[in-house]
Order: sequence, then C-alpha cells, then structure tokens
Amino acid sequence: MSEPLNRQGFIKQSVLASGAALGLAGRNETAAVPDSPTDQAAQTAPTAGMPTGKIGNLTVSRLISGGNLISGWAHSRDLIYLHQLMKQYNTEKKVLETLALLEENGVN
Repeated sequence: MSEPLNRQGFIKQSVLASGAALGLAGRNETAAVPDSPTDQAAQTAPTAGMPTGKIGNLTVSRLISGGNLISGWAHSRDLIYLHQLMKQYNTEKKVLETLALLEENGVN
C-alpha cells in the first residue's frame, strides 16, 4: 500500500469495484470453458485495482463478503419462509461459484 486511503478515495474505489462486479454479472454464460490450466489462471487473475491492507505480513483485500446470505442466516423479520428459500437457492455449487467470483475480483 503506497499511500493512506481517505474516505473519498475509498468511495471512488468501491464504486469502481462495484461497477466491475456488475459488468461481470452481465457476462455471457455460454462462454467457452478454458482448455488448459494456464487459460484458467489467466481468466481468474485478480483485479489490479482492489484496495488492500496489511495485517502483520498478510496482505488482505479491504472489501469483504459477509456469510449471512450464503449460510441462510439473514434477518428476515416476519418472512418465516426466507431461511428455507435461501438454503434451497444457495446450493453448494452456487456458493462455490459466488466465492470464485469474489476471488476473481481480488477479494481474499
């Protein structure tokens, strides 16, 4: 990290990262599957602009993802069916896909 990040800089970088994530959400789902591990590695390279911080010797992304929606423990107030609905939607495959998408965008 070369310089401290102020509030305005954080908001700018967050908006840019959100825009990148939205751009990936609209990508073509019928894209070809990579043939070799090198193709796959090139496809999953993290975004260079992800803000990071240091904890000891560890470099971590400043953007984190909560687990409530993935685990099904979101606040649902009077919607008693929501927990079961989230469990059905977030299958193991869907959770791994979500985590892979986060990793592709530099969230570690």
